[in-house]
Amino acid sequence: MPIITIYQGASGEGQELAETVAQALGYRCVGREVLVETSRR
Repeated sequence: MPIITIYQGASGEGQELAETVAQALGYRCVGREVLVETSRR
C-alpha cells in the first residue's frame, strides 16, 4: 500500500495540498487520527 505524507507547517496549507494530491492520484486522503488508530490494530 503506497503512503504519501505531507507535513503541514505554519502556513496551514498542508490539508488542501494533501487533498489535491490524493485526488490527482486516485488515493484516499486520511488524517493523523486514522493512521494512529490503524497502527494500533
